[in-house]
Amino acid sequence: MWGLREWIDFRCADEASIEAVRRYVLQKGGLISVNHPKPIGPPWFFRGWEGYPSMEVWQAPWRFYNWESLERWDSLLRQGQRVVAVGGSDVHSIPPAEPRHPHGLANPTTWVYAGLSPVRAESVDASPAPLPARPEVLVGRAERPRPEQAILDAIRAGHIFLTDAPNNTRLILRADADGDGRFETLMGDTIEPRNGRPIRFRIDVNGGMDRRLWLIADGVPIDIRPLDKVESTHEFSLDVAGRRYVRAELRGPRGRSERGEVIWAMTNPT
Repeated sequence: MWGLREWIDFRCADEASIEAVRRYVLQKGGLISVNHPKPIGPPWFFRGWEGYPSMEVWQAPWRFYNWESLERWDSLLRQGQRVVAVGGSDVHSIPPAEPRHPHGLANPTTWVYAGLSPVRAESVDASPAPLPARPEVLVGRAERPRPEQAILDAIRAGHIFLTDAPNNTRLILRADADGDGRFETLMGDTIEPRNGRPIRFRIDVNGGMDRRLWLIADGVPIDIRPLDKVESTHEFSLDVAGRRYVRAELRGPRGRSERGEVIWAMTNPT
C-alpha cells in the first residue's frame, strides 16, 4: 500500500478483512498492490485477484518463479481487467546491514514517467524527497525533486516499464493514437480503434544486443525480433479493433544457455 500517511494493518486472515482494507485504501486515494502472486512467496490465500489496481509481476531476479506472476497478470489483462505491473526487489536488508538475499535493492527496477523524463525506481543516486517504500521508487537527479503525488499518479496510470537492474536497459512503448505522426501515447494509456485504420506503434530499446524483442497482443506473441544492436527503434502498425492490449518484452539468455531466456525488460500494456 502506498500514498497514505496512516498505518493500515494489512495482516488479514479472512476474505472480509482483506476486502475492507482494499476498499478503504482505494477510497482514501491510495494505491494497493498484490505482491509476489505465486506459490513461492508466501502464496495468496484469498479468493480472486480482481479489484486491485496493481500487481507485483516481477519480484526479485526473474528466475524466482516470476513467469508464474507474469501469466497470472496476463490472464487478468486477457479478461479485460486493467492492472498495472510493478516490480519490487523485496530486499529486507540494506547495507550496512548483513545481506539476507542473493540480490540487492533495485533488482528489478521500476521506471516511472512522472513528467517529461522517466524517473528511476530504486535509484542509489536519489533526491531526499519522501517517497513510498514499494515499489522502491526514488527519484533520480533532475532540476528539482519530483513530488510524491506525481509518482503515484504515474503508477496509477501505468506509465511504467520494468528492467532487471538500474542500468542502461530501456524498453519504452508509445503509440500514435490520432494519426498525427507523433507518438504521444504512453504505455498504460488507452487508445480507441480508428475506423479500421491501423494504429502506429514505436518501441525504443536500449540494452538489446543479442536479445530478442517480443511484441505481445492479448497474451500471444505477434512478432519476435532478434536484436543485433545495443540501441534500436522499431515501428509497427496494428489494427487494434477487437484487441484488449499490446505490450513488449525484452528477452535473452542469462548464464548457461540450457537454462533458457529470462526477461530483461518489460512494458505495461497499451
